[in-house]
Amino acid sequence: MFHQVTGSSNDIVPQTEYEKKYDTQQFVGRGNFSIVHLAIQKETGKKFAVKIIDKTKFMFQSKVLAALDREVEILAKVQPHVNIVGFEEAFDEGDKLRIVMELLPGGDLLKLLKTRGPLDEETVRGFFLQMVHVLKYLKTKGITHRDLKPDNFLVADGDVLKLADFGIAKGTSAGNALNTMCGTPAYLAPEVILGKPYDSRVDVYSIGVILFFLLSCGDTPYQNAQSEPELYQKVKNGDVDWSAPSWATVSPSAKDLIRQLMALDPAQRIKLEDIEAHAWFNRVYAHLVLQGEKQDIFELKSVITKIGRSGSEYRNGYLD
Repeated sequence: MFHQVTGSSNDIVPQTEYEKKYDTQQFVGRGNFSIVHLAIQKETGKKFAVKIIDKTKFMFQSKVLAALDREVEILAKVQPHVNIVGFEEAFDEGDKLRIVMELLPGGDLLKLLKTRGPLDEETVRGFFLQMVHVLKYLKTKGITHRDLKPDNFLVADGDVLKLADFGIAKGTSAGNALNTMCGTPAYLAPEVILGKPYDSRVDVYSIGVILFFLLSCGDTPYQNAQSEPELYQKVKNGDVDWSAPSWATVSPSAKDLIRQLMALDPAQRIKLEDIEAHAWFNRVYAHLVLQGEKQDIFELKSVITKIGRSGSEYRNGYLD
């Protein structure tokens, strides 16, 4: 999984294991703790994305450094899956961590919405089914992502979603709860904000917020909050803003599903396993898409074509 790099006393700085295998090219993007470049595999010419994290920024933060290792371990553990960004290998160079991953130049759901404009319900349904698909898979692995948002769902050819950024994801055993407040404020479940122990049901809440976002063409449920404290109060109260004109044309069943996904009490929140039975879905297609991690990519893309369209963050999760 990791390639460890040791130093040298020679005057000429030797190539690292990463540099022997890859050429780093243009800048692609930036995260909270990393930059992303295009990387070309020398032997094959294949293109990848390489996420580069400067570990010197966290030299005296042992929990952060442990979390960086955990990100790689989790990313490797969940391979392969049609709806998760592909992982190639990682290189720990002491001062830097390089994670080589699948290159997805098409951007994320946020960019897609800005490019295409309003999405019809059939298109959104196709995307949402894939979110459910990948969460069911993560649940079998005992993993809670904790930072689900449109920015972390990359879009591949055929409108296939790829979940990325496992930087604050956490594996848990049965019966063990999580406690750290982490994630992106607008997508946090109320139990996280309240400081209560929580589990993978926070991810169900987050995809409810994403569904709201997609169906409202870019609004969040608490769009009118003027500050982070006001946002948190609205989340705790369930003060969802349905006033946008776009909601006049959204089906009642879609709005009902959002309400069930975003239930304040996690015990009352719709179960992941029950989502496919909701009235908003065509159950035949839902069964095909949601049947498991061995779903064939071509079958999945075919189903998506039928049901949809063809063809300031808080990151203390490192402290868990």
